[in-house]
Amino acid sequence: METVKVYIAPCGLGLGHANRSLRIARKIVKLASELNVKPLILFSTYGQAVSLISRANFPVCRVPPINYFQKADGTFDFKQTMSRGARHLKTFWEQVALELKFISRFNPDIVISDSRLSTIVASKILGKPSLLVTNQIALIIPRTRPMTPSIKLIKTISERLISQVLAYMWRFSNRILIPDLVKSCAICRRHVESIEFIEDKIEFIGPIIDVRPEELPGKLELRRQLKLEEDAYVVFASISGVGFEKQFLAKILVDAFRILCERGYQVVLTLSNPKGVPVVYDDGRFRVLNWVENCYMYLKACDVNINHAGHTSILEAICYGVPMLLIPAKGHTERISNAMISQALGVARVLMYDELTVDSVLSSINYLLTCGKVKRNVKVLQELALKMDGARRAAELAFNLAWGK
Repeated sequence: METVKVYIAPCGLGLGHANRSLRIARKIVKLASELNVKPLILFSTYGQAVSLISRANFPVCRVPPINYFQKADGTFDFKQTMSRGARHLKTFWEQVALELKFISRFNPDIVISDSRLSTIVASKILGKPSLLVTNQIALIIPRTRPMTPSIKLIKTISERLISQVLAYMWRFSNRILIPDLVKSCAICRRHVESIEFIEDKIEFIGPIIDVRPEELPGKLELRRQLKLEEDAYVVFASISGVGFEKQFLAKILVDAFRILCERGYQVVLTLSNPKGVPVVYDDGRFRVLNWVENCYMYLKACDVNINHAGHTSILEAICYGVPMLLIPAKGHTERISNAMISQALGVARVLMYDELTVDSVLSSINYLLTCGKVKRNVKVLQELALKMDGARRAAELAFNLAWGK
């Protein structure tokens, strides 16, 4: 039997990139079975992603982490992050050196990077074909304070210059795959548009999900299986991300959720912690889980999804036809952009951290549950999303490149 070796390197910040890469890996395994090929897959990453991938029973190599800093209120700390620029540059080249070592030893047929530039550089040096999976090519510098016209101009020029330099290096990959809807209504379009000399390599492949809605039982049957009330509004909330951001959001939401439950709602909150015990707390109405092995069951069973406006989280909710309450961190430009585009598309309400109160949460959820326009918009985008299969398209392109097509 022919063997195909695949090296996959997701960014280790949060769990979104790693989850997305695992879905591609599982689709590669499935497609390999259809093609009567034996797949050998090796991961490379850092941070929380290491334990997540290990739990999925894939071998993983660890590389030094590159982190960004945040203030205690969840705000992105641009100044402190940039003050470590030299250290980040050193870590980046350490990652490149290790990637060169791992790739040389494994000798893959194809390299897949999820937002990891070091992997693309290493694969280029070694002459290995590579795919880049990302929803963020352009850099948008976070700014929470009002800007004067001159500061705004400097910011715009800096973003443009840095984005073009990064794009030149991203171009080392053979193809650039955007796991999003078609460009006209892509959630990440602000972060992938207006980049010159790489447009010919970009393809919008659709959301990357493991389980499609039609592959699960009906909503009421899922509620019975998950021991959720059949006639209550169910809110499914997920908190992920890094450090302070996660702690700050959890602290605010837990108090609000207790009051929501007193008013008749049922809330399931997952902390996105794959290392912890599964169930943290459950009083029948308020359930706190460290980790959910199949989040899709809860997505299909719920009426509203609350998340931090991560790209993957938004597209999962769209695929399952669930309206969203999005709470992006202050200064986190990518998530704020995702949230605002989702709201403009009419499938979500956005609350910034300083707007979070019990009343604002309740009124937002009530709007999402009762507004007919929101329901129609969600259905339209869901139908569009389910016509695409991002994971399979990525797997097909991986095999094509591995075989020199």
